[in-house]
Amino acid sequence: MLRLGFPAAAEEAIGGLLERLLHLYHARIAQETRPFAGIPELLERLETGAVPWGVVTNKAGWLTNPLLAAMQLHQRAAAIVCGDTLNVRKPNPEPLLHAAALMGVTPSQCIYVGDAERDMVAARAAGMRSLGARFGYIAEDESTSHWPVDGWIDSPLEVLKWL
Repeated sequence: MLRLGFPAAAEEAIGGLLERLLHLYHARIAQETRPFAGIPELLERLETGAVPWGVVTNKAGWLTNPLLAAMQLHQRAAAIVCGDTLNVRKPNPEPLLHAAALMGVTPSQCIYVGDAERDMVAARAAGMRSLGARFGYIAEDESTSHWPVDGWIDSPLEVLKWL
């Protein structure tokens, strides 16, 4: 992202730009941030059915935790695993396995929803079912035909069909 915005920047300048970008992002962590359409309804349905849910992200905890708290999701999640929770990140399956353990479920009982190939690779390696989220941040020109998914969903509520 920084390369796109500053194509002529020297490599040593990118580190400073990244630090500034993250500082600005942190200061405004939840401004203009909204869940995808259907997420609030999905979470309510899961919680009503006593189905635990969690978040596994490669984003650092100092960014993830304040964002989830501002969106009033932090206390609702049965597990939150950030990019710095463990010594490894996705596509390594360990963060997903750690989340399953925190929720008290086996990996085979889990459905992992993601919008990146590393999400699907991690889910497959962890022994979880994987759903590719077409409503996420998949670039239009990205080829997804080789992703190891069990299925694709176009809206969050489609997860319910997989339970």
